[in-house]
Amino acid sequence: LRHAQDAEDAAQKVLLKLAEGVGALPDAAALRRWLYRVCVTTALDARTQRSRRRTREREVALMSPSETAPESQGEGE
Repeated sequence: LRHAQDAEDAAQKVLLKLAEGVGALPDAAALRRWLYRVCVTTALDARTQRSRRRTREREVALMSPSETAPESQGEGE
């Protein structure tokens, strides 16, 4: 994920999912496969969210000030 904070957030999400789903796994091999799949999926989701957030931030930065700030209506005028 290239950022320690993003990796820590992803690890916390994986641990929460592990705590919820560990009882349904029949053996250690199933646990390893499941954990690997959850780790990869969680990391990919985090990367996608970061990319979408950065894209949105760039779009907002390129907007003119009149597009980003709503005009005041009636107060103090």
